Amino acid sequence: MEFIGHFRRLTAVQRNTFIACFLGWSLDAFDFFILNLCVSAIATQFHAKVSEVAEAIFWTLAMRPVGALLFGMMADRFGRRLTLMVDIVAYSVFELASAFAPSLRALILTRALFGIAMGGEWGVGAALAFETLPAEGRGFFSGVLQEGYAVGYLMAALVYWKLFPMSGVGWRGMFVIGALPAFLVIYIRAKVDESPAWVQGRVSRKTESRWGKDILTYLGTFAFLVVLMFAFNSFSHGSQDLYPTFLTKDHKFTPQTVGRIAVIANIGALLGGILFGTWSEKIGRRKAIVIAALGILSYRAHAGLGRLSHAIHGARRVGRDPRTFE
Repeated sequence: MEFIGHFRRLTAVQRNTFIACFLGWSLDAFDFFILNLCVSAIATQFHAKVSEVAEAIFWTLAMRPVGALLFGMMADRFGRRLTLMVDIVAYSVFELASAFAPSLRALILTRALFGIAMGGEWGVGAALAFETLPAEGRGFFSGVLQEGYAVGYLMAALVYWKLFPMSGVGWRGMFVIGALPAFLVIYIRAKVDESPAWVQGRVSRKTESRWGKDILTYLGTFAFLVVLMFAFNSFSHGSQDLYPTFLTKDHKFTPQTVGRIAVIANIGALLGGILFGTWSEKIGRRKAIVIAALGILSYRAHAGLGRLSHAIHGARRVGRDPRTFE
């Protein structure tokens, strides 16, 4: 009931803004994870190695900081609302372009451009949301907003599970479906207002030209946050991006099975985001982050030891030196 209570306390404008930012982030993630789910299929069509197709994922992620800087500057100058609409149209266009890539090189190029747009969405959307929402309940809403990423992956997994095996869809059809988020711009234009903080700060033009000075002033904190977010992204992208390919290539799972596993995983991620976001209201953001990080590390260590033990026993059964895992 408290979950519903948080939303009931919002005004109509605040609720519409949060929904728009949540959907923008979800659909951004939806477009990103379509590629991750289709790596094996793309490699087969282009007669390429999986590692060559994975380069498209690398360039998507590598270009995200460029997009964060570019769209962040646009948001300060032209407003959060307009910048968010431009960003959503941009990543939808590059997603559609990916569907018609004639070669792997062209696909990598479109994914790099998609990465620029993807990098801009979270910062601009989060700024618009939290500058509009009341201070009370920001821990809860931050948890829910972040889980838009899990919802996006969940939607991609569902589409992959149900539609990918159908005749005439395939990986190109998946990317065409991924262009649909562009219609979200209509909702934003009709229902979402500009950030009150940006409108208020617009009277002072100084805020547009001193961001570099602000970074230098808070360089230590800024560097720490960069390292922290690098670690958090490593938790997610380091394990989940190529996991569908691992299940497809190494375990020979069907698209239906891979999609089902991804759906279950992201339902868990969604519940975890809401849980820790709500919990952070009581125990504080820092403690909630530490507990979540330790939970991830303990699970990874347990899973890694389990796989190592399995590999050693397997090597011994076939009479190989367990120190070599080729």
